[in-house]
Amino acid sequence: MINNQKEKAAAAIAGVIAYIRQEEDAMAHYVAPEDKPEQRNFGLNLWGAGGRQDMMNMRLMMQLKAFK
Repeated sequence: MINNQKEKAAAAIAGVIAYIRQEEDAMAHYVAPEDKPEQRNFGLNLWGAGGRQDMMNMRLMMQLKAFK
């Protein structure tokens, strides 16, 4: 019974370590090395994307002559 508990504990610890490594690898994708700050990728800028979407919608409505 004691060996079974040790095996379960070892499996749980290995799972936690694998999860932490996966999270670190995912974060490393977004942060560039210090010598190349221009290559940093912080993901999608939601404010910018929303603004561009609004501009495209306004142009579409003008093309469809929705405004009088």
